[in-house]
Amino acid sequence: MNKLNTMIATVLLLIATSASALDLKTARATKKVAELPNGYIQAIDPTAKDLEKEINDKRKKAYEDIAKKTGITVDQVAAQAAKKIAAEPK
Repeated sequence: MNKLNTMIATVLLLIATSASALDLKTARATKKVAELPNGYIQAIDPTAKDLEKEINDKRKKAYEDIAKKTGITVDQVAAQAAKKIAAEPK
């Protein structure tokens, strides 16, 4: 599980720092997106719809890759990611 946590943390960091007109950190801080318990984000503000798609597409791909490498389901990876995100300092 430690290897899985390390992989998830790395992926989340890479996704969070992707270049976008609106970045994830700012969108979270301004409440334009919400983190969901399933490991994905939801746009609250219409201006964040493109960011929602970009981040969720990248997360899904990363979760699939991690699931293949670790032998667990995509949903299990996403749930672990959601727990890590929820535990991050605000």
